[in-house]
Amino acid sequence: MRHIQTPSDWLFNWRCVPYCFRCLVLNDADVSVPRWKREWLDPTAEFCSVHHTVLETVPASVFRLSGHFAAALRAISRYREKRVFKDRRWLR
Repeated sequence: MRHIQTPSDWLFNWRCVPYCFRCLVLNDADVSVPRWKREWLDPTAEFCSVHHTVLETVPASVFRLSGHFAAALRAISRYREKRVFKDRRWLR
């Protein structure tokens, strides 16, 4: 159980939750099933250990407002699209 349980030191009130989008949607074990990696819950994590990229963040409210993981994934995608649009608008 210790291997799947989140360490108590990592539990606090997150404003933003870190993740790697590529790892989230491309599960090595089963490509048809998204997954949330335990290492993203480490408060000191900054980079994806697989892709060596900076972890993205999403507001924790996305998960509070989503009834299940599939809804959270849709909300994360919408959040990412808004961010990309907002970033492109600033470039003009």
